[in-house]
Amino acid sequence: SQAAAQEAAKAAGDGPPPSADTVEYWDEMYTDRTSPWDTLYGYDDIRFIAAGVVKTSQRAAANVLHVGCGTSNVTEGLWRDGFRKICNIDFSEVVIRLMDKNWAELAKGAATDEAEAAMLSGVTWRRMDVTDLAALAR
Repeated sequence: SQAAAQEAAKAAGDGPPPSADTVEYWDEMYTDRTSPWDTLYGYDDIRFIAAGVVKTSQRAAANVLHVGCGTSNVTEGLWRDGFRKICNIDFSEVVIRLMDKNWAELAKGAATDEAEAAMLSGVTWRRMDVTDLAALAR
């Protein structure tokens, strides 16, 4: 049957690539791409927005939701600029595991044990679909 042939081609790697609006596409991409990469803007491109909206004295208490975090450098930039409550979400479990591991490694290099603990407790990485944010309420 045609469906069986398409499935066999896909299993062999000969099928069409998955659509960019699927988890499969992003899981596949992040399996190979582990270095920082932004599809739209890096932190330096959007830094002025955060600086203009949230005063320096209020940043540690501000809750930041970073949607579609991927492997971008936005979280590092936010942390460097004083934000201490950052929830990163992406619908790719592959990238969430990767970034959680990378953040833990970065935290190990913190100047003090307290700074490391703050990095690990203040930044979270969650697999979540932006069209269903109900889990954030829990």
